[in-house]
Amino acid sequence: MDTFWLSYSIFDGYGAGNMPASVDANRWINHALQKQIRVLEVVVFSFSLQLNHTVFTSRYLRRIGFSSVSLDQGFFNQLVVRYPVLEDLFLHRCNIADDEISSQTLKVLTIDETKFSRENKTVSTPSVTSLTLSCLEGCTPILNNMPLLVTASVSITHFKYVVEFEVDFGFDANDLRHKLWSLSAAKKLELFMRVESVIGKNLQESLASLQNDHLHASILRLLKSYAWRMIPRLQSHDMLSLVVSTHAHYLFDETPLRRARLPAAMEASPIKRRWRVMAPAHAGGGGREDRLSDFPEGVLHRIMSFLDSRQAVQTCVLSPRWRDLWRTVPHIHADFYDFTLNWTSDDDEMDEAAVAEDEVVFNRFVNRLLELRDPNASIRSFFLRFCRSDGSDDGSAEGNRWISYALQKNVRVLEVAVLSYALELDHSVFSSRYLRTIDFSNVVMNQGFFKQLEMGCPELEELFLDECFIVDDEISSQTLKVLTLDATHFCYGFKTSISSPSVTSLALRYPMSGKPVLNDMEALVSASMLLYHVEHDDFDANDLRDYLWNLYNVEILDFSYHGKKLTMENNLQLCPKFINLVSLTLGPWCLDANFYGLIVFLQNSPILEKLTLELAMYHTGKLQRIIGQIEERSFTCEHLTSVEVICLEDDPLVNDVVNFFVNSGMSSVQIHIKLWSQSEDDFHVLHLFDERPLSGCSAAMEEPPGKQGPAMDPAQDSGRDWLSGLPEGILHRIMSFLDSRQAVRTCVLSRRWRDLWRSVPRVHADICDFTLYGIIHGEGDEDLEEAEVVVVFNSFVNRLLERRDPTASIETFFFRCCISDEDNDGLADANRWITYGWQKNS
Repeated sequence: MDTFWLSYSIFDGYGAGNMPASVDANRWINHALQKQIRVLEVVVFSFSLQLNHTVFTSRYLRRIGFSSVSLDQGFFNQLVVRYPVLEDLFLHRCNIADDEISSQTLKVLTIDETKFSRENKTVSTPSVTSLTLSCLEGCTPILNNMPLLVTASVSITHFKYVVEFEVDFGFDANDLRHKLWSLSAAKKLELFMRVESVIGKNLQESLASLQNDHLHASILRLLKSYAWRMIPRLQSHDMLSLVVSTHAHYLFDETPLRRARLPAAMEASPIKRRWRVMAPAHAGGGGREDRLSDFPEGVLHRIMSFLDSRQAVQTCVLSPRWRDLWRTVPHIHADFYDFTLNWTSDDDEMDEAAVAEDEVVFNRFVNRLLELRDPNASIRSFFLRFCRSDGSDDGSAEGNRWISYALQKNVRVLEVAVLSYALELDHSVFSSRYLRTIDFSNVVMNQGFFKQLEMGCPELEELFLDECFIVDDEISSQTLKVLTLDATHFCYGFKTSISSPSVTSLALRYPMSGKPVLNDMEALVSASMLLYHVEHDDFDANDLRDYLWNLYNVEILDFSYHGKKLTMENNLQLCPKFINLVSLTLGPWCLDANFYGLIVFLQNSPILEKLTLELAMYHTGKLQRIIGQIEERSFTCEHLTSVEVICLEDDPLVNDVVNFFVNSGMSSVQIHIKLWSQSEDDFHVLHLFDERPLSGCSAAMEEPPGKQGPAMDPAQDSGRDWLSGLPEGILHRIMSFLDSRQAVRTCVLSRRWRDLWRSVPRVHADICDFTLYGIIHGEGDEDLEEAEVVVVFNSFVNRLLERRDPTASIETFFFRCCISDEDNDGLADANRWITYGWQKNS
């Protein structure tokens, strides 16, 4: 094991419940150490972990990172004796009860917000090159000589209180002198001092006398370059600081404890460079080459696109090469949660003042970010999540101004999420022939918004709305291909019409109010309609029927209803004839009234191949949603090969469902029972390539190479696809490390990968890859039944070999299959596969 990272909570303090949690964690850590880990990181929430350091024995461990861990007496002595290669130690919010922090091997030592429980602590680490001591509680440790030190950041924050008219800091100029002498070898130094009170003797005079008194030469040079800076009006909790280099952590914050101004990079335009940019840490000294900075600008932009905008701006301090790169990065990602230092989104009660403060900081940052960007640089994707805590018009104006800026810069993907009060969109700014994807959360779209989209954004193909408010009477578009409406509020005053003839994928889930109407869905391929909590007085069976009749052309359908009782008239034709439907998912409502809805769907789905029934996820008692009778209960589904029932463990409806299909002529082998807890993680993985409609590569295994349908381009079409540009032999070499099932899946990456799997010189087909847990004993409800696994696997291998390039040879052919005693077909399959391998020169 190379890396072991553990993050968990201890909720009940030091009671009986806490002991097992500590015991468990110590056992996990001990296991990791026995497996020769190099990196150990443990993060504990709520209460601290009482570490058992006796298990710490490893000659492989190089880095330790602890957060909220108690280190008892003897811990560091154990590190010295038992960890000969430990180089990096990071402690955050820990409790240290040991007398001495000592190590001959440590090179990086970071102790942050940590409490020392004993006086006269010493830090003796002669090999350390990087030292950080910040926000310490209790006593300030004594630093012994560190001759190899390169960078140091030390924060001295704990002082004693005033006694009468004299100040007793418990830390005087001589102590400071000792600290500086201990850090004398450092090339970069940060020293922060927190003064609780200044009464009587002036600390500045004391520091001045210190400067004249036998300071080490290197410290004197340091002080000449960086003068002592005393903040005026020294009162309680004021700061005195010597800052030699600036923490990137606080570069762009502007909040009171992030007191520094915006960095120079965001204060001046790129033209006015009248100050020096700090060189990289390694420049001028160790002869290392800065290879990253030599990359072309497009490559660096690609790297920076994985950072949020705040991090991207911070790269300006790396070197002159990076000074202005952030100004032209084509991806903007500004997230309010990155600025919430005073609260988190998980807080039960948040300080409104803290939220307002963070909101101001975030808004200033976004304004400066957009103001100082290169005016000629376009934007490919723009993600913005911000907070409107007061609901004023100013907040809407600012949000609309940011959106307008992105549209003016030819943005292709626009994502906006609003916290607290909804943003009222100014739809007049939506004019762009580049915009392809919109994703909005908690915004208001007034009358005329969608007409403006249709006219002003002719290339728009994807629209995602989550918890939005639609006040428009029509959602219309000739270009939209994907439309998703989640938990959206529609206006009560009129029925909103959804008319998008080019849409191939539609999702209308959990409409919160109103009653949208579907029109013109000729191109629809997949649809998800989840009508939950429909309690409107005017919603009846005819409305349910109207939804279904507009989905007549779909191939994949997920339909569920949960609302008031609906009475089905005897002559009501609830469903159209679904002539293309191959995969159907229904909720528990279809079992009401003696399987009324289920029978209606089965009678009208002549080519249905797979049916999924999602029964109740929670115990809610018997709910009756459909009232009615169906006289003709017979149906014919010749292509139906699989029925999957997802349910609770003890759902009484399961047996009724199984009996229903068995009595209709299906085999019990074709009926699969799955629990809700099991289905969430493996739904798309388990059945990807088993020739069912949801198979991600069905087209690749159905069509011969000569008839290539459209293939999906890579998601990131903005940059060059370097991997696809490699020769076919190299790509085959890469794909030879995949099993055949994974190799087939690569067909969706791009057109270049469409048929590569057909000629890979290695075939690796393993039946264990087609089961949930890699076993096929067929016992229990949680495993697929063995017979079903065998059918799916054999079918996959047959299609794999059938669709391979007939001229391509095979170097290695591996298959593992399962053949029962009476399975002559399986035996014939296996022999045919072996013959195929021989014929292909394996």
